[in-house]
Amino acid sequence: MFRTVLMAFCFCFVFNGTLAFSQNGGKPKDRLVTARTNDKRTDEKKVEPGDYFPENEFKSPFRYVIVKDDVQFDYLNGENEEEVPARRFVDILMEKRAFNKANLIYLFKYLSNYYADPLFLGITVHTSLMTLETEEERASVSTHSSRDGFQQFYRTAFYSRSNNIHELCSAGFQYDIGKPGKFISKYVNLTCTTKK
Repeated sequence: MFRTVLMAFCFCFVFNGTLAFSQNGGKPKDRLVTARTNDKRTDEKKVEPGDYFPENEFKSPFRYVIVKDDVQFDYLNGENEEEVPARRFVDILMEKRAFNKANLIYLFKYLSNYYADPLFLGITVHTSLMTLETEEERASVSTHSSRDGFQQFYRTAFYSRSNNIHELCSAGFQYDIGKPGKFISKYVNLTCTTKK
């Protein structure tokens, strides 16, 4: 009988102790949702850092980086077998949101002046790393077919300037417009800015 009373007393103590130590006697409230909702609102704003360039300094209207600058040489037949730059191929990674006709015209005009020599110039603009080969992919002797297949999903542009611009100006670029998977190519003629 003593054991039964003791067990009943312990049961009551444990049951009442649970209620006594809980934060409230009502329904349990998990209010972490409120904090997460506030975090969600800040994420949706996509706050970007300000521009730290002083106002009196020049800055590019958009961000890009040159990822490859490949100059190819020809050899002159002569006494000293001199190397002469013949062709240049440049790869650019440009921020996706800046990819439009006006910005491409700005970029290609600037780079065609910057890379005045050699006359033959080819520039490819990428908007994603997916369309760019890494150094080991480029150097690899394998059967891979490069990253060209990804160009149906990420916009690219191709600029070319021929090496006979003094006789016949031939410079311009083609770029993608439309939705990924259904791109349409547009071509834009540019003036040949390099002078004889």
